[in-house]
Amino acid sequence: MGKVIHGFGGCKLICGGYEVDFPLNLGTIRFNEEFYGWKTRSRKSKRQFIGWRPVILVQLQNVSTTTANNMIELIDLVNYHKQSGTLISVAPRYDYSFSTGLSYDCNLITDWDTKDVGNIASAQTLDLQFESEALIPEVPNYHSDMTIYAGVDYAGDTVIDHAGNQVIAIQ
Repeated sequence: MGKVIHGFGGCKLICGGYEVDFPLNLGTIRFNEEFYGWKTRSRKSKRQFIGWRPVILVQLQNVSTTTANNMIELIDLVNYHKQSGTLISVAPRYDYSFSTGLSYDCNLITDWDTKDVGNIASAQTLDLQFESEALIPEVPNYHSDMTIYAGVDYAGDTVIDHAGNQVIAIQ
């Protein structure tokens, strides 16, 4: 199997005390460039790069009792997000085998629009788009077969930096 840029897997959403998993659904991530643009007196076009804004699109399917329950949990999560203003942590290509994947704190920027697959009560789809609140300085070069290790000292204790963040190694 080859390397898949930006990971490979299902969709994981976390907000407040809610956590919803869609391990078999599709998610894509796009990085929109943000910049200041202007024209000089001599009509030359100039741009000053500011950063990349992650934009995530997930396509969720309701095809079973399990996914129906996940959709109900997702409704609770989205309602909490909208009412509290708490950002949703979105991992659109989450690898459930290794518990890894790019994740960004986002706002939901699309309407809720559940669509029936056909003229029968059998399945539904839901496309949701999220936009990261924060800009990032560069497009990440994360790929699907990276191995992430927790930093530990000789006594087996977790290594942390000056801000209390866990130190990790990526191979």
